Amino acid sequence: MSNVKYQHFLARHHMSWFANADGTSSFWSLSDGDLQDDVKLTEIGGQNNLYESPELERNFIEKQVLGKIETDFFAARSRAMVDRAVRKSDDRQAVRRYVAAQFMREGYLHKRIVNLEHDLLFLAKEMGLERYWGAEGVSAEGRRKRASATMAKSLVELDDLVKVLKHHVVIFVQRSQGDLLLPDRGFVQVYAENGNLRTDGLKSPALKILMPIAPDAALKLVRPPKGAGFADRITMGDKEHAEFILNLGLNAKSFVAGTKQALAAVDFNEVPYFDPITERLSMVMQIYRAGELDRIVDNFWGKQVPHLPKDKVRAWFYREKFIPAINKLFNPDNDPNAKVIGFIP
Repeated sequence: MSNVKYQHFLARHHMSWFANADGTSSFWSLSDGDLQDDVKLTEIGGQNNLYESPELERNFIEKQVLGKIETDFFAARSRAMVDRAVRKSDDRQAVRRYVAAQFMREGYLHKRIVNLEHDLLFLAKEMGLERYWGAEGVSAEGRRKRASATMAKSLVELDDLVKVLKHHVVIFVQRSQGDLLLPDRGFVQVYAENGNLRTDGLKSPALKILMPIAPDAALKLVRPPKGAGFADRITMGDKEHAEFILNLGLNAKSFVAGTKQALAAVDFNEVPYFDPITERLSMVMQIYRAGELDRIVDNFWGKQVPHLPKDKVRAWFYREKFIPAINKLFNPDNDPNAKVIGFIP
């Protein structure tokens, strides 16, 4: 029996909440730039062998991890649609777990991880660090399997990650116009707000999430100031909806699901998207922010040049190794008009 299986990173049930009145599903394809009707939900929002791992039995993630996460969330969503609020603490926790799972599922997609490994290998060769990030001799299939195993491991350890959202409240957002849309990420993270670009990660206290659960409803996750009160239900006005649409493209990777009417009302050519190069750079910088490069510098300093001041060795590494390698990777033609991004290690 073949082990190849199409596994979803965005639940079909979630996508079905945005079906047309006749039960068909529509979505806007970012790659094709057009509206597609009668979409089969079994064929979008997933990848082959997304969660496989040699350390786990087949379908373990779907049956033992995601099954409960999705079932609990779907039940919480059903009660929220009736109550127009998320009243039970268990339901609020179910929402947090589902959001964290979506962060992991979207963040560890095979293509992104394989691209990241390719970029890290290039940087390692440029900086002379092959033994730290070596991936030579690993085939594309090998990298895909490693990405799958990474995804599976992150989901097995999901509850450790959910803890970072424990202070985020869950607010029911109603939108009577019924024009909310669902990006393939499963939620809309607020990146652009009041003319500013935010860079919050999942572990940031300032993280803001809007998760559409119907054309006329969404759930908002936000961490209020300590001691501040908050409403359990709010209404999304036109100004807030415009901000939602502005952030929609920044969260979509392949498609946006919604009713034909709601999709037709948006000029997707005017919606901003993250540049693929910017996204690749962002993933590399996550490695830096996680402290991996500093650990390498500390190891080099301790074993090779302990007689030199560590801060000067660190400054030398980033100035003479990391920054030139980054520039060569993302600006190989040395274009003088390339966008400059400030970096202070």
